[in-house]
Amino acid sequence: MGHNAIVRWRNKEKVDMRKYIAIAILGVIASTTASALDVKGNVGYRYDSQEVGNASAVTQDKLKAELALSADVNDKTKVVVGLRTGDAKSAYSTFGGGANLKGIDLNLAYVEYAPIASTKVTFGKMHQPWADSSSFFFDKDIKPEGLAVAFDAGRGLSVNAYSLTIAEGGQNSDSKVKGFQVGLSRDVLGFDTAAFAGVMNQDFAIPNATGVTTPPRRSVIELHRVGASVSKGPFGAFVDRAENDKAALGKDDTALAYGLSYGKAEKPGSWDVSIARQKVEKNSLSGFWLDSDFALSNTQHEGEAVIVNYVVAKGYKVSGKFYNAEVGANKADNKHIMVDLNYTF
Repeated sequence: MGHNAIVRWRNKEKVDMRKYIAIAILGVIASTTASALDVKGNVGYRYDSQEVGNASAVTQDKLKAELALSADVNDKTKVVVGLRTGDAKSAYSTFGGGANLKGIDLNLAYVEYAPIASTKVTFGKMHQPWADSSSFFFDKDIKPEGLAVAFDAGRGLSVNAYSLTIAEGGQNSDSKVKGFQVGLSRDVLGFDTAAFAGVMNQDFAIPNATGVTTPPRRSVIELHRVGASVSKGPFGAFVDRAENDKAALGKDDTALAYGLSYGKAEKPGSWDVSIARQKVEKNSLSGFWLDSDFALSNTQHEGEAVIVNYVVAKGYKVSGKFYNAEVGANKADNKHIMVDLNYTF
């Protein structure tokens, strides 16, 4: 069988597998009672306009669709399966293509097992197992794959550890991400406060000029990350800092983000607004994780973000986002405007 034939055969296998997954999920829906199965999802439309450097602005209409099914198998085990349009770093697919069919793939597939009330083990394709933040250090659309353990020590103290596989290396070493994190959430003088500190080790294989990893080259990042958030009433603030202990020559190794927010877009007629600033030095973070909308996933950037949300009616939210960043060593301007209409059920 020739190379092209093998490629076509593998692509057909991928398409067939997606069909089988979708059929299997529909079968689960048909055979499970509504009381046993939790169905969640959202459908969204996006107006997207982006201008990079001296190039003309690119304006696109986009859509997304997500469906997640979860079931409590027993008092210790939960299973979650999810489908989504888009790619690894965005749920949105661009309109057009002659009104062609839009791809949909497996977005979530994990099992949660709680042997005791304070401990939860998760394995599969999961949500990111570290602290969420309003920074753009990690693209929230990425769903990593591997094993994670979470321990609730009580009184707001928690510990998380994880081992994730980014790429199977075959005869070579795998690309891995391993780490742990300690978090604390407490009421301090009437302020809701949360803080975390953790270490993340990323060992990636880097393809050479021909796109293969033999002989393999490795990129090692040891990220020491700390962050905190505080809120009282409608006001909130956050800070997120990361430093790469394995940075080249020990230079340009720091990423820092901070911001303020006001309001909570939760009920119909409510709204919120947030502003953030972020600076990422070129040897601090991996482009694999960086948010694709904010600064093109470039490992060297500096800029601001303004986000406004308004709840129109139950389930319907309108969001406006403006990202303005200088990207790369030449500090090319990246101006990105997005207006979203989402319905969540």
